[in-house]
Amino acid sequence: MPRPDYIVRAFDSVPGGVQDVTDENLLCGPYNALQYRPPSEGRFIDFASIFVIKHAQRSVFFLEVKPAAYFQGEGTRGLMDDQMRDHFFMLHDQVKIPVLYGVSALGTHLCLYKCTASSGDLEPATIAHRPMRLDDYAPAERWSLELLSDEEYNFMTELAANITQMTAEA
Repeated sequence: MPRPDYIVRAFDSVPGGVQDVTDENLLCGPYNALQYRPPSEGRFIDFASIFVIKHAQRSVFFLEVKPAAYFQGEGTRGLMDDQMRDHFFMLHDQVKIPVLYGVSALGTHLCLYKCTASSGDLEPATIAHRPMRLDDYAPAERWSLELLSDEEYNFMTELAANITQMTAEA
């Protein structure tokens, strides 16, 4: 299924262009567009933006959005990775579905995180920090999903369907 045009239009409407945004608040509107279906476009998309998505007071998905400029810096990607892992740590004890997913969005570059509830295993694996050495512990390759491609849009739509199914079975 091709990605709906309204999603591209939403990201194209960001002042100065989505890749040059320095204020993540400017990305809230386009990411919010993902949860709505204009009357003339396909079906409802089952993932939302910015907030932790809950079902029956239990977390089932979350999305953290930052400007695309964060993608360029090792330090900013590292801080984003740390923040995502902190979210999983805070949410893990309330998860009632087999897998909790979270997405880190740097502009339209996405990194999918996955925590298996039974084991507490979190992917992608942590790259060790070495305090005396400046290592890139959150490589850019982790944000390899590009939201505006049809293939990745379909992947995220399938993920939303899987989360919906897990939620229905919980």
